[in-house]
Amino acid sequence: MRAAAWMPKPAGRRGAPVRRWLAGVVSLITVLSLTLPGICRAASSPLLPGHSNGAVVALQAALDDWGQNLPWTGYYGSDTTAAIAAVQRSAGLPPTGSLDARTMGYLGLAAGGPGMRLGTRGPDVQALQRALTRAGYGVQATGLVGPETESMILAFQRANHQDATGTIYLQAVEEVLSASGREGVVADAVDQLGDRYVWGGASPSGFDCSGLVAYAFGLAGLDLTHSTYSQWTEGTRVASGDLQPGDLVFFTTYASGPSHVGIYVGDGYFVHAADPQLGVTIDSLQSGYYFEHYVGAVDPFAPDARAA
Repeated sequence: MRAAAWMPKPAGRRGAPVRRWLAGVVSLITVLSLTLPGICRAASSPLLPGHSNGAVVALQAALDDWGQNLPWTGYYGSDTTAAIAAVQRSAGLPPTGSLDARTMGYLGLAAGGPGMRLGTRGPDVQALQRALTRAGYGVQATGLVGPETESMILAFQRANHQDATGTIYLQAVEEVLSASGREGVVADAVDQLGDRYVWGGASPSGFDCSGLVAYAFGLAGLDLTHSTYSQWTEGTRVASGDLQPGDLVFFTTYASGPSHVGIYVGDGYFVHAADPQLGVTIDSLQSGYYFEHYVGAVDPFAPDARAA
């Protein structure tokens, strides 16, 4: 697992905002003025280098769909900037690494990307095919909208109450993904960075560890019990080398067995409601206290993983 390009305890949404722009980053006001109401969370939140929030998770997931293999850490660091530049090259845009309005459109995070239909080909089609696969409509990333991809587009449109025209914009898929499934869970958990710890809490006014998990999964439409020991049984076991964003990671802390839980975010890190001093924060699985007290992980998304 590669080294993370970010600090293990980012400032979070209550930290002081980063005010120094990287060279070439356009004015946020300009970007937002060119986006439409109702677009996915990544375009409607500040996306600045150094920030940690759910918007960055959606950005990183979109970059993943463009083949960048970027973990969903929720931190906008140098890896994310380099991935933006790589996508810009593949799309024939100036590779500035800056998240301008045109780049947002191509990534599927704002209006402006090309519509794709039967016969369309190119790297944007590969991104669409990867996004459809993440949404549960598996198709090979061939770069061509053939009959199979068209059928998946139509199925996706019908299932998500969109006009089933067979013509789709990447934005339409990324919007759905940013609010559901693994991406939605990680984004909603990361959005709580800095919230205070409250024993028995399960809302932004205060969380305990299992309360944060139940809250984030609930927003994504999955009901998990507000109990660490119960959550240990609400998924299939996952080996440490097979962790995916959104998997639950468990630790033995104040009691034997799985007495503490967090949500894996990628690159060896997890988000959790730690304690009254730290509140909701991000820590490493690769060293230190939580590495030493790790007991295992479960995947609540696996088919038939949860008890009736």
